[in-house]
Amino acid sequence: SSEFARATGAGRGASWVIHNGKLDKTPEAIRPGLLPIAGRTLTVMMDGQMASSLMRSYAVAVIHGYDWHGTHVPADFDVGSNALAFDQAEMKRLFEAGRKMGRTPESWRQRPPTSSEVAPWLIDAVGAFRK
Repeated sequence: SSEFARATGAGRGASWVIHNGKLDKTPEAIRPGLLPIAGRTLTVMMDGQMASSLMRSYAVAVIHGYDWHGTHVPADFDVGSNALAFDQAEMKRLFEAGRKMGRTPESWRQRPPTSSEVAPWLIDAVGAFRK
């Protein structure tokens, strides 16, 4: 745990973060037009916000001397064609896949993933406070 954690009396703990989406988005072509461009822009902005949120949760965990564990939907996982459909069989399939992943230690990262918003050096710098 860090000096800060010891000085403030923070105990050993853990932070578990589950992102119910994919982190590695595939680039895609969009149709010309205001709505398709605006929609894709919002999607990219929200993805960037998620990467920043994961980094912030990691930094807070490190500062307080907590372990950090994060997981997300793998890039190759089929989440179906309509996320808003109320299909009980599909929802059960997704739930069971998530439960299986959650119980598999290899599904959990010890550090947040790098991205265009979060550089590897930043994750390394924050992680150095753990020592």
